[in-house]
Amino acid sequence: MRQSAAHAWDEVWLEGRGWVRVDPTAVVSPTSLSEQLAGDLPGVGGSAAHLASASWLLISAQAWQAANAWWQDRVVGFNFDRQLNLLDHLGLGSLQWRALAWLLGAGCIVWLAWMAVAQRPRAGRADALGRAWRTLEHKLELSVAARAPHEGPVAFAERVARLRPELGPGLRSLARRYARLRYGPPASSVELAQFRHAVQVWRPRLRRPRTMRRR
Repeated sequence: MRQSAAHAWDEVWLEGRGWVRVDPTAVVSPTSLSEQLAGDLPGVGGSAAHLASASWLLISAQAWQAANAWWQDRVVGFNFDRQLNLLDHLGLGSLQWRALAWLLGAGCIVWLAWMAVAQRPRAGRADALGRAWRTLEHKLELSVAARAPHEGPVAFAERVARLRPELGPGLRSLARRYARLRYGPPASSVELAQFRHAVQVWRPRLRRPRTMRRR
């Protein structure tokens, strides 16, 4: 029964007849108790007799109503008293709030430590990739200005190519590979090793400072 119809019916014991369904409010017919479900189901008539040939609809509707009642009772109705009862059931009811706070803090520390350990291999790869890119920038320090903080790797390569066209092809290729490894899917160990090797063997031709001729 839904909450809206819970007031409209009752059953009484009558000698010689047994339990009889009555309407104490004299507002809703007692037959509405059995007809209400049929009227709520789409495609089914307003009589409970139609449900006899579609019992799976009745079972499905009852299962849905049972799940809804459980949600309202166990989740929505999980008030402060029930929370305390749960702590008593777990053996934590005698603990003070300060002890519970310490317990919660310890759990957070353990979770953060586990996350740090789980993410350690990925951070190591990212650091290796970053070191390889910094090596590439170090090779260009004597030739062009350093990369600006707001400048991405591809934009930096394009600026260097405009200033030094002879460095453009190789530097553009390395910058695109770095951007793909950094911002794309997780890089494998082989791809990372290949990029580091390509950075090591790349030798930009640096301009030598001009010397003043003596007259």
